[in-house]
Amino acid sequence: MSAVTAACLIVKKSKFEEVGGLDEEAFKVAFNDVDLCLKLQAAGYDNLYHPHAVLFHYESKSRGKDLKGAKRERYLSEAAALKAKWGTDVEVDRYFNRNLSLAREDFVL
Repeated sequence: MSAVTAACLIVKKSKFEEVGGLDEEAFKVAFNDVDLCLKLQAAGYDNLYHPHAVLFHYESKSRGKDLKGAKRERYLSEAAALKAKWGTDVEVDRYFNRNLSLAREDFVL
């Protein structure tokens, strides 16, 4: 995987520190996990997931959605920072199956 959510992320402390950990300036709330995974990948590490793990992640359950006002502005700023840093709007994820849809979040065939 190119990235996984930090809600279920496990990383060796030495690797976390090697790549500079979470970027608290550019990614105060959103995308800090994606940035970390991409930094680990750039350092030569692989991001893995275990296909038999069963997890439930309720995105933004405790902090609310980023749909309005200052939260939306912060989210858009962080999304722009991720695009600028990693080219996520133009780069094709090397792990993405091109048989799946990019137009929907459920990645249907």
